[in-house]
Amino acid sequence: MSSPSPTSPSSTNSTALTEEKFTMDAVVKELDTEELIQYLKRKGLGLKEEYYEILRKEDINGLAIVEDLTVEELRSICLPLGPAKILANFSETLKTQKLKSYFKYRTVKDFKEVLKEQEIDGTSIDDIPQFTPKTYPIDENDEDLKECVKLIKNKLSVLESLLPTDAERERCEYVECFLDIAIIIARKVTGKKITRHPQLEITGEDNTGQVDYAIKYLSELICITEGKFWNVFEGIVQNLLQLKNSSQKNKRSADVAFKEDYIYGIVTTAELWYFLKYNSEGIFCTGKNPLRVEFNESALEDSNEELNLRNNVRKVLEVIVGLLIDKVGTIEPPVKKAK
Repeated sequence: MSSPSPTSPSSTNSTALTEEKFTMDAVVKELDTEELIQYLKRKGLGLKEEYYEILRKEDINGLAIVEDLTVEELRSICLPLGPAKILANFSETLKTQKLKSYFKYRTVKDFKEVLKEQEIDGTSIDDIPQFTPKTYPIDENDEDLKECVKLIKNKLSVLESLLPTDAERERCEYVECFLDIAIIIARKVTGKKITRHPQLEITGEDNTGQVDYAIKYLSELICITEGKFWNVFEGIVQNLLQLKNSSQKNKRSADVAFKEDYIYGIVTTAELWYFLKYNSEGIFCTGKNPLRVEFNESALEDSNEELNLRNNVRKVLEVIVGLLIDKVGTIEPPVKKAK
């Protein structure tokens, strides 16, 4: 029997522990003044712009808000009683409000709410605006492609054909082949040290949890992958939240400058591959045209089946490599220091 995937329902204990570990104050205290103001606006506290200007003038940041800020202190910086009480009460709730785990977003209602945040009225994957991901052409005789197919065939010989009932862990065995070879190719093309990080914890304004695979360049998150047993719908709503929070994390901690602010996502069952893009303009998906790969033992003996496997593997690799190259290609050249 295979071990459960860290993100599968049979291993929710670690997810629950992660969720218990974080309350909202742990996130808010990291915000600078402008980030705090934007955060408060998103929370719909009903404060007037002139009150935010007072926060700017007094350089009130996230740490100041969570450190037992009192009504009296807020009044002392010329905030009226009403907004002072609102902010003081809000500060107090941050200490007890738990962050919601990505894993708990599983329903159509959750999906609809996430889309609504992006001003999309819909309840299905097809309602997300589509995009055509950039691809990187890979020759059919490419050595890295051959290596990927070899790895997959080795797994087929050990794990046997991938069945609809096979759990996430079996599926992730194949997913890792694609991600690792794609990273190797992208590193050769760009010269950038792109890395893969399994079970990376990503915490945002409202959510926390581990993502299956994060792909990074230095401190910058460039692609988040969510592996799923069968429920792609569930994977996409979770991945959208992961991308949103990863984008926020990049803005706070990136040590490289990108010309464009966006991040890619991948949701896959190993057999079906969906690609997502998150940026300031919204969210985009290839939901209407997922790529497909069959993992059948017949590819070990039948040359036609092996060729079919190779062609489908190449199509997926071309997209993943294309996304990685596209993202690291938006890095601003380093500024030369004056002599």
